[in-house]
Amino acid sequence: MSASRNLRVMSKKAQIIMRNELPTFIMSTLGVIIFSLGVVCFTLPYEFPDIGVIGIAVILKYSMGFSPALTNLIINAVLLLWGGRQLSKRFIAWTIYNTVLLSLTLQVLSNIDVPYVTDTFLVAVAGGLIKGVGLGMVFRTGGSSGGTDIVVAVLRKKLGVEIGKYTFYLNMLILSASVGIVGLEKVLFGFVACYIMGQAMDKLLTTFQKSCREAQRCFTAKAAIHTNGAIP
Repeated sequence: MSASRNLRVMSKKAQIIMRNELPTFIMSTLGVIIFSLGVVCFTLPYEFPDIGVIGIAVILKYSMGFSPALTNLIINAVLLLWGGRQLSKRFIAWTIYNTVLLSLTLQVLSNIDVPYVTDTFLVAVAGGLIKGVGLGMVFRTGGSSGGTDIVVAVLRKKLGVEIGKYTFYLNMLILSASVGIVGLEKVLFGFVACYIMGQAMDKLLTTFQKSCREAQRCFTAKAAIHTNGAIP
């Protein structure tokens, strides 16, 4: 009886977790797929640089022909082994899911034929916008896309300080290191794409937070009305 009761309790807990995490699963999956489309359609065909682990992956792709999907998996696995003990189980679980899904989608989408656009500035803007929307959807759930997110989370816990500016410097270093591989012009387009990506992410997250605050105020107002007896 005890084993049967424990099994029912565990099953109920699993159902609750799955129900609570379903919105995160849907949003993260869509976000990763959208981000992958941005990389495959608007970054790799034009040899634009990028930031974070994907930035390192595309540099290795351009210079040595390494698969970005495989490079992304390896680097994130190393980072998780390095800082896994400092991170929550939920953070690790979603980081693994998003990292594996990103590598899979990069590999699958790499086989599609992408129409070439001659206006590279337009490509940079479109790529930044699409990737920003994708990452913004992942971050809306409180999830992680891996890479520098792992480094930031570990160092924040160890040092107890916000290190956002150091992440910015690291990303700028990755972009700058691409000059010798893709040339200054494409690096400048990479800066444009990354700026647009950051703006798109901030706009999406700000809009989401504003919607949450408005929904909370509406809920509070309705609760007050019910409490005062204005609505039977």
